[in-house]
Amino acid sequence: MEKKKIIAAVSLLVTLVILIVIVLRKQPSQTETSTPNTPRSASSSSSSKTVSFPIYNSENQKYTISKLPSNPDKSLITTPQGNQIEINNPKKIAKEKLDEKDLVLESNGNYDIMYFNYSKGPSFLITLSSPDLESSRTAGESKLIDLLGISKDQACKLNVSLTVPQDVSSPAAGYDYGLSFCPNGKPFPK
Repeated sequence: MEKKKIIAAVSLLVTLVILIVIVLRKQPSQTETSTPNTPRSASSSSSSKTVSFPIYNSENQKYTISKLPSNPDKSLITTPQGNQIEINNPKKIAKEKLDEKDLVLESNGNYDIMYFNYSKGPSFLITLSSPDLESSRTAGESKLIDLLGISKDQACKLNVSLTVPQDVSSPAAGYDYGLSFCPNGKPFPK
């Protein structure tokens, strides 16, 4: 049992390092003018009673994360396409806080679900840790939807990656499969 926990922890750590490298490569080349933990700009809208914090990715596409002051358990994410999606606040549902921008939303023997909040916009990562890829994928996708309190259609508008570590399945490792029910979802190799 202890060996399985160690393997799961190592897989999670490897996946986190890979994602951080990917995120750092995609950082904007211009230097930030804001201080750490301070958004570039903030605007308050009295009509919708939200406070919005725009974030720009490397393609200068605008994401906005908004807090709903009337309900701290919810957050709004605005994608580059202009979709506003209300989700359960990741900080409230996290099982573990790795740091201010990295949260573990779920971790079990079949999958890990992570939330990242970097300058390219909020993103989610599902890492499968069971060789039964299809059932782990289905369970992980369902858990993400349940945790966030959203529909499949709304999940497709979010930035969600689904990966398989090398030690789980060598043929399937190294790819982002996306969510199976979304247009960008890819099947596992046979």
